[in-house]
Amino acid sequence: MAEYVAGKGTTALGIIGTVLGSIGTAGVAGNGGILPGLTGKQAVAPYEMTGACMHDVSTLKELMAKDAEIAKLNSEKYSDKVGIELYKYIDGELKDIRAAQNAKWTDQAVINATMNQGLTALSGQVTAVANTVNQITKVAVPQSSICNFGCCGCGCNN
Repeated sequence: MAEYVAGKGTTALGIIGTVLGSIGTAGVAGNGGILPGLTGKQAVAPYEMTGACMHDVSTLKELMAKDAEIAKLNSEKYSDKVGIELYKYIDGELKDIRAAQNAKWTDQAVINATMNQGLTALSGQVTAVANTVNQITKVAVPQSSICNFGCCGCGCNN
């Protein structure tokens, strides 16, 4: 028998074993992708490299619809939260304004009542003084100011 020598101390059988071992390892590591016949497995492409079937498309549509609904609900929740915070702020501001206005108008009511009492008292005093003056004085009209309308056809030169 002849011996085949591939190189210094290397036999052809060793080279063939190395090549076959490499091919087997590649076949197993690639899940049968390179040499499916050696591993007994069919070649399977990664999921990302395959085409989509109608089931995949409809599932994706359902997932996208659910994602959209979740996003909508989250935005409504955020809007409601902001709306409630704004309502509370405005309500607080309005309560402060109402309280200030109530205090102002209460003070004004006290001033008005005091002024009314003062004017009533002053009016009473003026009436009392007028009555006193009327009691101690008499009205006198000069004779020259009196016209007898029936006397002379009244061009009123008396």
